[in-house]
Amino acid sequence: MSQPLPEFGPEFSDQAMMADMLSIDPTGIDPNYPLQVVSCGVPFLYVPLKNLATIRQIKLRYDLWEQRLKDFASPHLFVFTLETELENSTVHCRMFAPALGIAEDPATGAASGPLGCYLVKYGLVKQTRQVALVSEQGFEIGRPSLIHIEVEQENERITAVTVGGQCVYIGEGYLQLSETHV
Repeated sequence: MSQPLPEFGPEFSDQAMMADMLSIDPTGIDPNYPLQVVSCGVPFLYVPLKNLATIRQIKLRYDLWEQRLKDFASPHLFVFTLETELENSTVHCRMFAPALGIAEDPATGAASGPLGCYLVKYGLVKQTRQVALVSEQGFEIGRPSLIHIEVEQENERITAVTVGGQCVYIGEGYLQLSETHV
């Protein structure tokens, strides 16, 4: 899927509050990179973490989310670390979107494109004209997913964002409508 070019939005400056919201030690947030909203159509707040141990500990506190993020530029949280479970992955992620009724999503294509753009913009991945990444997500909820992200750039400007992967058919259903006479 091709996505619109990224828009980099506001930063969330209160790292201590974010750590409390995620139920993690504040030292688990990587202070070298911003907590920032990025969108390729749907805005997400990206939170860089230092390691897998920290990302595995997350338990979102909905009370703090409601106080601080519900009305923020993006109420959707996308946390990531460059430490991965699989050797060929680039980044390990989790996504929380209580505003959409999603406790945690196992694979978020709409958030993966902006993630790739964030990683490219802040130099967290090797800078080439076409950057290919693999995002692992859903591991903590028993639904591991691999999402392929490509970010193209020219003269340090992002020119294209694509996201893809494979999916598994898990079911189908039918809806039968009957006409009612009054």
